[in-house]
Amino acid sequence: MYLTQKIAFLTLFTTAAFGQQSFFNVPSSDITQKNRSFFQQQINISKDGFQSSTTYDYGLGKGVEIGINYLGFTVDREPRLAVAFNDSLKPYSPFLTLNTQKRFAINEYFGVAVGTQFGFTSTKTPKFGGYYFSNLIYENDAAELRVVAGLYHTSRSFFGEGNRLFPNSAVGIQAGVELPIVRNKLLFQADFISGQHNFGEVVVGGAYFLSKHWLLSAGYQVPTFGSSSVRALVLELTYNPKSDD
Repeated sequence: MYLTQKIAFLTLFTTAAFGQQSFFNVPSSDITQKNRSFFQQQINISKDGFQSSTTYDYGLGKGVEIGINYLGFTVDREPRLAVAFNDSLKPYSPFLTLNTQKRFAINEYFGVAVGTQFGFTSTKTPKFGGYYFSNLIYENDAAELRVVAGLYHTSRSFFGEGNRLFPNSAVGIQAGVELPIVRNKLLFQADFISGQHNFGEVVVGGAYFLSKHWLLSAGYQVPTFGSSSVRALVLELTYNPKSDD
């Protein structure tokens, strides 16, 4: 009984990020260049524990990237610091997934991207799950502005129970924005995921360029529309090879 109660506690009071290049939680649909590597480490810290999510992507060229994620590695604070592996209650964690994304250019500023993450839990009883999305992208490199809006679908094993947008809906909406505060030094970032599941939330924050390729991001996460998400501090360390060009 104690183990079941502990897993329920973790499911209700902690939250995990999910991968590919992202503002915080929503994919930015910025594709890794051919033969280049992208890396992102995210930590979500709430009053009851923290979760780690790691992403690696590799560019194949022609607007395609592939990668791997390790999502939702959870450490609970109570009754003592301990790693939790959940294969009993949705959403399960942690997940090991493969990801892929393809971007299609419409014109100089607009594009469309489709992508997926699919994998299984690294628990005693593996559980499968996935996340699938399509984004419309507006990007102005001269202004360092990016706006993304799109649709997503996930398995309940991945995001948990609850509607994605409307009651009984299988598809939700997501959006993100990034714009400069100090050019080439400090960015404003925010994103949003609809739904009453464990990832229905908005995150608002910013990113600071530690160097040409390394960024440190911080944001505050707030649940929306009665979701099962939690308030949390979100930290990200990102290596982006984009500025090599």
